[in-house]
Amino acid sequence: MEMTLDTLNITKRLRNQGAEQGFSEELSEIMQDAQQDLLSKVATKEDLTIAKKDLRAEMSAVRNDLSTEILAVKNDVALVRKEINIAMYKSIIAIGAVVALIEKFIN
Repeated sequence: MEMTLDTLNITKRLRNQGAEQGFSEELSEIMQDAQQDLLSKVATKEDLTIAKKDLRAEMSAVRNDLSTEILAVKNDVALVRKEINIAMYKSIIAIGAVVALIEKFIN
Protein backbone atom coordinates (compact mmCIF):
# COMPACT_ATOMS: atom_id res chain seq x y z
CA MET A 1 0.00 0.00 0.00
CA GLU A 2 1.58 3.22 -1.09
CA MET A 3 0.71 6.45 0.68
CA THR A 4 2.90 9.47 0.85
CA LEU A 5 2.99 12.08 3.53
CA ASP A 6 3.34 15.65 2.28
CA THR A 7 6.46 16.45 4.25
CA LEU A 8 6.98 19.75 2.46
CA ASN A 9 3.55 20.95 3.56
CA ILE A 10 4.17 19.77 7.13
CA THR A 11 7.51 21.55 7.20
CA LYS A 12 5.94 24.76 5.86
CA ARG A 13 3.13 24.63 8.41
CA LEU A 14 5.56 24.08 11.27
CA ARG A 15 7.76 26.92 10.00
CA ASN A 16 4.69 29.20 9.82
CA GLN A 17 4.07 28.41 13.50
CA GLY A 18 7.59 29.46 14.38
CA ALA A 19 9.43 26.12 14.39
CA GLU A 20 13.02 26.09 13.16
CA GLN A 21 13.74 24.64 9.71
CA GLY A 22 15.81 21.69 11.00
CA PHE A 23 13.22 20.77 13.61
CA SER A 24 10.39 21.01 11.08
CA GLU A 25 12.20 18.79 8.56
CA GLU A 26 13.19 16.22 11.20
CA LEU A 27 9.67 16.02 12.59
CA SER A 28 8.26 15.59 9.08
CA GLU A 29 10.71 12.74 8.41
CA ILE A 30 9.85 11.09 11.74
CA MET A 31 6.16 11.28 10.85
CA GLN A 32 6.86 9.83 7.40
CA ASP A 33 8.89 6.97 8.89
CA ALA A 34 6.11 6.23 11.40
CA GLN A 35 3.54 6.22 8.61
CA GLN A 36 5.62 3.85 6.48
CA ASP A 37 6.18 1.55 9.46
CA LEU A 38 2.46 1.48 10.19
CA LEU A 39 1.53 0.90 6.55
CA SER A 40 4.01 -1.98 6.29
CA LYS A 41 1.93 -3.79 8.91
CA VAL A 42 -1.46 -3.20 7.27
CA ALA A 43 -2.94 -5.97 5.15
CA THR A 44 -3.97 -5.04 1.64
CA LYS A 45 -7.17 -6.15 -0.03
CA GLU A 46 -5.06 -8.61 -2.06
CA ASP A 47 -3.52 -9.98 1.16
CA LEU A 48 -7.00 -10.53 2.58
CA THR A 49 -8.21 -12.19 -0.63
CA ILE A 50 -5.28 -14.62 -0.54
CA ALA A 51 -5.82 -15.31 3.16
CA LYS A 52 -9.52 -15.92 2.51
CA LYS A 53 -8.74 -18.42 -0.26
CA ASP A 54 -6.18 -20.18 1.95
CA LEU A 55 -8.64 -20.33 4.83
CA ARG A 56 -11.38 -21.75 2.62
CA ALA A 57 -9.00 -24.41 1.30
CA GLU A 58 -7.98 -25.32 4.84
CA MET A 59 -11.61 -25.47 5.96
CA SER A 60 -12.41 -27.75 3.03
CA ALA A 61 -9.54 -30.06 3.95
CA VAL A 62 -10.69 -30.16 7.59
CA ARG A 63 -14.26 -30.86 6.45
CA ASN A 64 -13.02 -33.78 4.31
CA ASP A 65 -10.92 -35.13 7.18
CA LEU A 66 -13.89 -34.91 9.53
CA SER A 67 -16.14 -36.69 7.04
CA THR A 68 -13.60 -39.49 6.75
CA GLU A 69 -13.26 -39.76 10.53
CA ILE A 70 -17.03 -39.73 11.04
CA LEU A 71 -17.44 -42.50 8.49
CA ALA A 72 -14.76 -44.54 10.26
CA VAL A 73 -16.51 -44.06 13.62
CA LYS A 74 -19.85 -45.06 12.10
CA ASN A 75 -18.25 -48.23 10.71
CA ASP A 76 -16.71 -48.98 14.10
CA VAL A 77 -20.07 -48.49 15.82
CA ALA A 78 -21.76 -50.79 13.29
CA LEU A 79 -19.10 -53.44 13.92
CA VAL A 80 -19.51 -53.16 17.69
CA ARG A 81 -23.30 -53.45 17.34
CA LYS A 82 -22.83 -56.57 15.22
CA GLU A 83 -20.49 -58.07 17.82
CA ILE A 84 -22.93 -57.22 20.62
CA ASN A 85 -25.78 -58.88 18.69
CA ILE A 86 -23.68 -61.99 18.08
CA ALA A 87 -22.74 -62.14 21.77
CA MET A 88 -26.39 -61.63 22.75
CA TYR A 89 -27.56 -64.44 20.46
CA LYS A 90 -24.81 -66.74 21.74
CA SER A 91 -25.90 -65.95 25.30
CA ILE A 92 -29.52 -66.72 24.43
CA ILE A 93 -28.49 -70.03 22.85
CA ALA A 94 -26.31 -70.87 25.84
CA ILE A 95 -29.12 -70.02 28.28
CA GLY A 96 -31.50 -72.14 26.18
CA ALA A 97 -29.04 -75.04 26.29
CA VAL A 98 -28.64 -74.71 30.05
CA VAL A 99 -32.42 -74.60 30.50
CA ALA A 100 -32.78 -77.69 28.29
CA LEU A 101 -30.14 -79.54 30.31
CA ILE A 102 -31.77 -78.57 33.57
CA GLU A 103 -35.14 -79.78 32.29
CA LYS A 104 -33.53 -83.03 31.12
CA PHE A 105 -32.00 -83.69 34.51
CA ILE A 106 -35.11 -82.65 36.41
CA ASN A 107 -37.43 -84.89 34.38
